[in-house]
Amino acid sequence: MLKQIITALLLLCLFGAQAQKPYFQQEVNYRIDVKLDDSREMLLGKVEMNYRNNSPDALDRIYIHLWPNAYKNNQTALAKQKANSGDWDFYTAPPEKRGYIDSLDFVVNGQKMRWELLPDTIDVAVVWLAQPLAPGASLVLSTPFRVKVPGNFSRLGYSRQQYQLCQWYPKPAVYDRNGWHYMPYLDLGEFYSEFGNFDVHITVPDNYQVAASGNLLTPSEVAYLDSLSAHASKLDSFPKLPIPESSKTFKTLHYRLENAHDFAWFCGKNYYVKQGEVALAHSGRKVKTAVFFSRDAEYWKDAVTYVDSSVYYYSKWLGDYPYDACTAVDGALTAGGGMEYPTITVIAGAGSARMLDLVIAHEVGHNWFYGILASNERDHPFMDEGFNSFYEDRYMAKRYPGASPTININVAGLDLGTDNINETELTYLISKRRGKDASLWHTHSTGFDGETYGTLVYKRTALELKYLEAYLGTEAFDAMMQSYYETWKFKHPQPADMRQALQSAAKGKDISWWFEKRLASAGKVDYRLGRIRTTGENKYEIPVKLRGQQVPFVLAALNDTGGIIRQEWFEPIDKSTRISWQLDQPAHRFAIDAKERMPLYRRGLSQARVGKLTPALPDVKGVVGLVTRQNRVFVLPTMGFNQNDGYMLGLGVMSPIVLPQDFEYAVLPMWAFGSDQLVGQGFMRYNIHPEAGAFRRIQLGTSIQHYDNFSPIAGSNAAPAIRLTASARLRDALSSPRTRGFNLSAASVPWVRPVGLMLPAFTTQNLMLLSASYGEEYRNLRNPWSWRADAETGALSGSGNWNGRLSGELRYRWYYQAEKKRSYLDHRVFAGLAWNNDVNNPVGFFSQGAAVNGAYDYRFDEVFYSRAASQPGAVYGPFQVVLRDAGLRSVMDGRLLAQGQANAVSGLFAYNFAIKVPKIPVEVFANAAYRQFAADPANNLVRIAADGAPQVLTNPNFLGEAGLALVLLGGNVKVNFNALQSPLLRPNAYNLTRQPRWFEYLSWSVDLKKLNPYDLVRNLRLG
Repeated sequence: MLKQIITALLLLCLFGAQAQKPYFQQEVNYRIDVKLDDSREMLLGKVEMNYRNNSPDALDRIYIHLWPNAYKNNQTALAKQKANSGDWDFYTAPPEKRGYIDSLDFVVNGQKMRWELLPDTIDVAVVWLAQPLAPGASLVLSTPFRVKVPGNFSRLGYSRQQYQLCQWYPKPAVYDRNGWHYMPYLDLGEFYSEFGNFDVHITVPDNYQVAASGNLLTPSEVAYLDSLSAHASKLDSFPKLPIPESSKTFKTLHYRLENAHDFAWFCGKNYYVKQGEVALAHSGRKVKTAVFFSRDAEYWKDAVTYVDSSVYYYSKWLGDYPYDACTAVDGALTAGGGMEYPTITVIAGAGSARMLDLVIAHEVGHNWFYGILASNERDHPFMDEGFNSFYEDRYMAKRYPGASPTININVAGLDLGTDNINETELTYLISKRRGKDASLWHTHSTGFDGETYGTLVYKRTALELKYLEAYLGTEAFDAMMQSYYETWKFKHPQPADMRQALQSAAKGKDISWWFEKRLASAGKVDYRLGRIRTTGENKYEIPVKLRGQQVPFVLAALNDTGGIIRQEWFEPIDKSTRISWQLDQPAHRFAIDAKERMPLYRRGLSQARVGKLTPALPDVKGVVGLVTRQNRVFVLPTMGFNQNDGYMLGLGVMSPIVLPQDFEYAVLPMWAFGSDQLVGQGFMRYNIHPEAGAFRRIQLGTSIQHYDNFSPIAGSNAAPAIRLTASARLRDALSSPRTRGFNLSAASVPWVRPVGLMLPAFTTQNLMLLSASYGEEYRNLRNPWSWRADAETGALSGSGNWNGRLSGELRYRWYYQAEKKRSYLDHRVFAGLAWNNDVNNPVGFFSQGAAVNGAYDYRFDEVFYSRAASQPGAVYGPFQVVLRDAGLRSVMDGRLLAQGQANAVSGLFAYNFAIKVPKIPVEVFANAAYRQFAADPANNLVRIAADGAPQVLTNPNFLGEAGLALVLLGGNVKVNFNALQSPLLRPNAYNLTRQPRWFEYLSWSVDLKKLNPYDLVRNLRLG
């Protein structure tokens, strides 16, 4: 038995050794010769790679990145990523604007190799080796290549006769202890490459200025750039330089770069050049700096100092810059704000000198986080972008100590509720409070969408590091980060390596909570204060409420000027607690994180005033009420208008809008001058964002609304519409094109209906409605589509008879000309069944397949200018429609519809088609509906014939229409001209003696519910 145990332990040890290979990294040294043929936007080159296998494995192949092929067609991973993010420029680009790499012929040690593109990834090739490359052995892999430089789409490209040559040459993928890391080129999560040395010869026409990675070794070109810099230093203004014809003669420039994993270069014929020099913080070694610019001279003229400052401060805080040169280039491409490469960065535009300083600092900073600490950005983007963003924030605070790093959004002088919150914190919270969060540690770059790549990878990581710095203290934090830098510079640290390095350098202080709670999960930091009790002279009892993760927090007592009397860090608590403090002077208030270094979820509730019954609730001051950060009440004027109530004015009370709140509310009473009564609406809802599980967001709410417009007879006293709702959005990956969710609703709405034979005689009842729906939306590349299923039942007050309906719809869009003004084909299929136990109950297909206007919206869940006008009379009131049920756009005469209610529609089936006309905001539509009546045959309708006599009309099963629609505001507003209509849908269908007026063939639709600002913020697609 003992022998078996020992054998099992040995096997486990062997397995563990195999699973955890010791660290190694390959080495690739490059010799590249390249020539720019700007007459064809071509690069002609040859690359020779000396590849050393430092792994313990024999390699039978080498994967090669051919990233210019990402621009070859619209089926590449890059094309799909850009299109899915809403950028269709490249997806629809003409062939002459695309790019590629070809003329490849891989040779190893003089012997041609078999190679092939990966079948589903044309920007990655595999080269099969004739003999496996043994551990410790080297080979020389070479190939000619030709690159067609694409237009202005991503990092590699040309514009205005300037070239950005990035990811431009064949480059081996990384092989590490986790295997091969070959990957298609993407805009997000760009880099992971092997370290080595570069020896590069670049040939360009004589009159180009070239900026490149590494050290320029061509004396004549060094002198040329020095002369340009000397000339620029004497200028007070920098007029735009003309772009000359390219020289017919060429020059070859020699560059060398050591211990790096990429090489980029940029060239143009109209650059100003300025040069500088900076002494490093620790060693005092001098680094040569430079900027190349052709635009925005008022910002770029001092930019060399931005490069100097960035190199200096990053070196001071992390460790000295290891290279001899650092350059920033004003890039012609607009793709991205800036992009980093070893010793050089490119910046796409600048809105101000300060913004240019910020972007240069961020991109120069990537020399440390990406260049020197070369983590795998595709798998662990927070280690690159996030760490660098922390130091970018620190840099800006150092450079501009008197400037506020806060954002205050206002419209016409009205603050919208951001309350000067720190920009980094605001950006993160906008996503967090919409339920869009994820583990930084475990989520790959492709797991984020465009929004969360910025708000989480960049901003949240920066906040987490700021939190850790505050907890450790700046001196200890800097020592820890410098140790990490020295341990892992010029290597490929993974998250576990980073954790081990930081923890071991944290001087015995346990920071495991930071990795496990803040980086590895999507939890929230939510400490709140309750009512402060005074228990003696300057003695206080402070209740601390835990509503989030168990993580350290800092508590401070403040005087009446905001000065800190006492501040103390506390280790994580496992439940709410009370803290007793004896102070040497009176405290005015207490605050969790008074210096705002923690990523608090509800900062407004983390403060409490001494002696207040409701210490964290806001005061109301003036028109906009506020007291504590992010904890506001808005009191704002409101106005409205509808057909019955006329103009309405009031004063509303509501929660903040711009920064989403868990608890949202709005109370909007108004006085209606047309109906002389108090009207209005209000709602309350609570949003829950589970950290894990099936749901991303759960929303519980209630609403009430009351307008005279609710009644078809002006002046009748209809009851308000009251609704309880519960909805949930299911959890999908942040980058998923799928959105899923369901809604439940219980409502009591007014229903006014005619009674008896003598009109007008009406009765008002309440209609109880119960409904449920489930739907999915897929934002696919060329064919977004969605489907939903609905169930509804309802009964009138005093009646035990319930009517109901089941329905479903499928929508499909195909972009047949996907340009900036996209053209599409829309298809919609609808099917529904209904049962009718009460002829007075409108639940079902009350509009009988025709367009639903205000008079037939029995649910009261749409916003209509006019609900009362069920038949022609006004110019536009009855012609506002919602495109639901059968999806028809023609309003049926109310007198025919009223007769039709005698035989309810039990089945409704419809097909809707629309085609967007290219380049103009017009679509052609055609709709058809089939109606199955509850009783067979259908009831006959009576109308006025052309001779004025009554005429019996058989109620048809089929309805149809076709016409043109003016499409506005991205399709949210449509003005329909119903040119062809079934006889029953025509404006004079009830009275053939009259000639319809032209506007009676019109209808218009606008989803006013989408204008709810709270929903706009929650559903806004930010990336």
